[in-house]
Amino acid sequence: MKSFTQGGSIPDARSWLRSPQIVTADGSVLSWANPDHPGYPYPEIAGLLLNLLAQDPQSDPEIRQRVAMRLGQDTSPEGGLGRSGIRYVFDTAMALSGLIAQRRAAGSLPDPTLPSRLFEFIAQELRARRAATRPTSGTGAHWSTSYGCHLLKTSLAILAYHEMYGDPRATALIDQLVMDLTPLFEDGRFRIHAHEDYTYLHSNCYALEGLLAIEAVAPRGWLWPIIRRGALWLARIQDECGGIRAGHNGFAASGELRGDATAQAMRIWSLVDRNAFAGEIVAARAFLESLRVEGAGFRYSPNSEDVNAWVTIFATQAYAWAEDGGDPRWTV
Repeated sequence: MKSFTQGGSIPDARSWLRSPQIVTADGSVLSWANPDHPGYPYPEIAGLLLNLLAQDPQSDPEIRQRVAMRLGQDTSPEGGLGRSGIRYVFDTAMALSGLIAQRRAAGSLPDPTLPSRLFEFIAQELRARRAATRPTSGTGAHWSTSYGCHLLKTSLAILAYHEMYGDPRATALIDQLVMDLTPLFEDGRFRIHAHEDYTYLHSNCYALEGLLAIEAVAPRGWLWPIIRRGALWLARIQDECGGIRAGHNGFAASGELRGDATAQAMRIWSLVDRNAFAGEIVAARAFLESLRVEGAGFRYSPNSEDVNAWVTIFATQAYAWAEDGGDPRWTV
């Protein structure tokens, strides 16, 4: 199992992710660290961090247990997780991935029924073609609340749940996601959702990450050309400084350079063909180094002072996979 490797990883960033700056005493995981702009507890990122730590043989079981306990406490009665009163399918799926990784690592869960409760919420909302408990639709829909391409990454949690618990509904959910959301792929990129022509690079990369996992676990074959074209398109729109910008309208990239999308692209290139995309990987790493804060993690963007938790999580795995290769099943 190629899950987590030490060779290309970043020891100070890994230590920072486990520090009180990010993991609080009650197990909450904060979005970022910045004394002038404090972060907030973010269950989705708690799931990502739990997943990453569970793959690291040197991680502290006590920290993992604290994060898992907090996720259990934050789960709503209907089984969803989110923030600001909205329960998201995506956030819940990232938490489910983390909890399953915790169990694989022989860690304890706050409640043995917690994974099934989260899966029930995910399955119910996806069957209804909803991304959140306050769904929006149409041209004004925010990507995170729309039934859009980013939901392909929930495949990671669905496949992991099926592997551990053998729920037959998982296969139908994967089939639904593939058939509903791959039509959003045009000319090498994923549109946000069916009512939008714009591509948000962060969610575009989530979609490719999901397809990579599906091809690794339950291959369709015809998805691989989509993945390959998506990786090549990311290479074409990579900024000359090595970073990936926030969005693309089909003609040109726009918006600020982003650490999260850059680290995600770096992981995708490493998984698709580490040698063919060696130049792009080196350039992406150079850009991420410009966001790196000594003794801590990575900033969200060149103009941000927020040392960002999810950028650091993605970059930690991206650095490792760029040097030693990776496995789509363990994408966080």
